Amino acid sequence: MFRGRSCRCLEQHPPEKPESLKAYIGRITRNLALNSLKAINAAKRGGGTVGEALEELGECAAPGSVEGALDAGEMKRSIDGFVRSLPEKHRRAFVMRYWYLCTPEQISKQLGMTVDSVNVTLHRVRARLREYLKREGYDL
Repeated sequence: MFRGRSCRCLEQHPPEKPESLKAYIGRITRNLALNSLKAINAAKRGGGTVGEALEELGECAAPGSVEGALDAGEMKRSIDGFVRSLPEKHRRAFVMRYWYLCTPEQISKQLGMTVDSVNVTLHRVRARLREYLKREGYDL
């Protein structure tokens, strides 16, 4: 067929009649479990929403302007003070989205809100954060 070369993709396909059905089913089960574990671990790391969450926060602070002008520790304390001043539901939504990287759907279920109200709340909190940081003297 390939004259001197073996095709690995053909070797990976299951045989038409497996030699040991138990081993074959065991291997399928193991692969499904490993794929499930990978998906769970990916979800814990943000499930692909890290970039999306960082883009949203990018509205509040331009990357280069803050780093060169001010100490990062001062900005952290300012943001911490801002987050502590938020009403509890807004604070929880903000922390769930930008610390735990939960999706708006997950936040809505946890806080008993609609997805639209979560999105509106997060948009308004980001706008308030942007204004707060400007008042604190951060050049955004």
